[in-house]
Amino acid sequence: KARSSGSYGFGYGINNTGTIGEITNTGIISGYGTGSSSVSVGSGIYNKSGTIGTITNAGLINGYGISSNNSNESFGIYNKSGTIGNIENTGLINGTSPGVGYALGFGIYNTDTMGSITNAGIISGIGTGAGIYNHSGTMGAITNTGVIYGTSNAIKKSDGTIGASSNYGILVNGDGNNDVVDGLTIVDETPKENEILNKGLIFKAIRHRHSGKLLA
Repeated sequence: KARSSGSYGFGYGINNTGTIGEITNTGIISGYGTGSSSVSVGSGIYNKSGTIGTITNAGLINGYGISSNNSNESFGIYNKSGTIGNIENTGLINGTSPGVGYALGFGIYNTDTMGSITNAGIISGIGTGAGIYNHSGTMGAITNTGVIYGTSNAIKKSDGTIGASSNYGILVNGDGNNDVVDGLTIVDETPKENEILNKGLIFKAIRHRHSGKLLA
């Protein structure tokens, strides 16, 4: 667990700018950032500009950011400008940013190149954010048999591409003003790139309640 504090607070469990082989976690990888007057960033795994092989998680990968002025960013796994291989999760990957101001939380966040994501555990982004967010770049297929939660969206794609994906588990958000899945087309037949096959449950928040949708 890495913790940083000060005016600017940046905390990383793993901060990579080189080359790391496979990461297998059955314990805790945590980054905790806390700041007194400016933005705080916490990331469990931060790939700034390097290469990381397959990540296999059966434990906890957690990012937590908090500051006195509510300017927080948190990431379970953040691939900024590099390459991460496949991610296989049976544990918990989480990014949490408390507060009512600028508070962004993402379970997995990608802006470059990332392999496929296979989730049989929980991936969550708590704060204004998503469980899985492909901001830009290329992400492989997402296969979910667990739970993916995001306060705004379970899965979001702003730009770039996500491979043909499938949901057999639960996708859920916490804000009725946003779609549970944003940037991907939900289909009930064989998916293509930037599509997700839904054979599970999708729950959308509606005024602190949730509505469910099942496509079979």
